[in-house]
Amino acid sequence: MVLFTALSLSLAWSAEPVEVVQVRAQWTDVTARIAAGEVVVTTVDFNANKASFPAVGTWSHRVELIRTWRDPERAEGPGLNELPTKIVETASVAAPAWKGEYLYDGSRLRFAVVEDPERGVIRAYYDTQGKPVRLVVGSTVHDQPGAGERATAQAIAAHGGELMDRARVVLAFAEDHGALAQPR
Repeated sequence: MVLFTALSLSLAWSAEPVEVVQVRAQWTDVTARIAAGEVVVTTVDFNANKASFPAVGTWSHRVELIRTWRDPERAEGPGLNELPTKIVETASVAAPAWKGEYLYDGSRLRFAVVEDPERGVIRAYYDTQGKPVRLVVGSTVHDQPGAGERATAQAIAAHGGELMDRARVVLAFAEDHGALAQPR
């Protein structure tokens, strides 16, 4: 009986949080859609020619807004999602480069992976209902982030929110000016 209870507790502790399983399923689905070309990508390049500027050096900044097709079974009906499902941001200033990938469910950030060469870490952030449920810093997993980890998670979420706000502006401007590719 004691062995069974101990085994049950250890299995319960090693189980992935439901939100993490949901996010992984969404990430896998979106990644498969991207690989199959079943997405619409709007790319915004800042300083695409990588011109050099005084006191800054050579820099570039690219944001890719990846939109998927809606599920025809859902209430919204078939068509292209108005908001990005995934945003990929890459930037380089002088020599360092960093990258962030942000996964959304509607306008809600669900997951982010941020690579920052200055700090030398890769952070993964899982989110449900605005609450961080897991933060991975390097190889250290924080399933119930403490105050320090929550601050990091909130900074990542704030940047993800800013990206979504910018995406709305860019997509609205492009649509108003007929600059978006029309799906066939």
